[in-house]
Amino acid sequence: RNWLTVAFRPMAAPNNIVCTGWATKRGGLKKNWKRRYFVLRSDFTLSYYKDGWTPNSKPQGVIPIEATMTFAIGAACAEIDWPEASSENTRFQLGTSSRIYYLFCDTPEAALAWVTKTRALSQSAAQGVVIRQAPEVSPEEKQAMHERLKAFARLESNKSCFDCGTRGVQPWASWNLGIFLCMRCAGIHRGLGVHVSKVKSVTLDSWPSEHVAAMEKLGNAAALAVWEALLPPDFERPQEKAALERFITQKYVRKQWAGAGDRRSTVSRSAAVPDVSALQIAGAPPSTPAADDSDDDVFEANFTAPSQAAKAAVEQFITQKYATAISQSAAPVAPQDMSLQPHGVRRASLALMEAASRAAASDPMAAHNWS
Repeated sequence: RNWLTVAFRPMAAPNNIVCTGWATKRGGLKKNWKRRYFVLRSDFTLSYYKDGWTPNSKPQGVIPIEATMTFAIGAACAEIDWPEASSENTRFQLGTSSRIYYLFCDTPEAALAWVTKTRALSQSAAQGVVIRQAPEVSPEEKQAMHERLKAFARLESNKSCFDCGTRGVQPWASWNLGIFLCMRCAGIHRGLGVHVSKVKSVTLDSWPSEHVAAMEKLGNAAALAVWEALLPPDFERPQEKAALERFITQKYVRKQWAGAGDRRSTVSRSAAVPDVSALQIAGAPPSTPAADDSDDDVFEANFTAPSQAAKAAVEQFITQKYATAISQSAAPVAPQDMSLQPHGVRRASLALMEAASRAAASDPMAAHNWS
């Protein structure tokens, strides 16, 4: 017998294009809504353009399609300040490791198509179908970006640290927040985690064009209206480390002094956090939760066992915070399995226990009672 083997190979779309079309996207810094033309490609990129697309068009931005990407559509989307022109069933959101993108289409069918095709590409990324490498940048281009950034840093308004006010040309910057920082405040920003602040050295790190452009959109002068819009004019910036850490956390994590447009997305989360000062003895500084798990080992090495009152407060807080989510989940979690939940539970309890521990340490009698 003679066997004939035939292999079928699907024909690739032009330029590896999976899907194209118009959608309206929410900005990352100014939170304004702009209509853009999106192109989804099989190299795990979702590019968007201002005035349509041609093969020679330069994108205004590129969203990486990651294996761990999250998706939501319609009523499952976050409750942000959606425009009135967007009906609920035309909205969708894409979550990457660094940001959540909010979008809406002209029709519900278009929104569903984008989510379906992007999710399929994300699943392909999880299987390692393609390994994508960053484009090579010439030394001349890198030098040009550095000079452009350093020229912007030399502006008078950028010569002071945005947080503590230290004068002099600042050697550090947070490119996603658009601000220049001193070395001390940059270290505090690193502790917040890259999901809050992306810190880089102005002189030592590599600066791609999109990071430089993000800095140029704000800078210290324009950032005042974003992060300190509600800060009292006579506010005295803290200089002591613990007070400075609290100030920076309140500013960027809780967005306590941000303009109204930048506060909406965090109001519901911050309202659920209990007042840590209730566990304190007067004069003790409040605690800031660790930005990631890397700090846990250092913390536990210096941990002082809390009192029964502190433990009760922690248990009450955790129960209130997670009981609703667990009861509404598709697969309820048994109480004995609570210890297997993600580190968020553990981190919340450690943060409150640490506050109570520090409070007791400031009072010898209280410290004796905790031993």
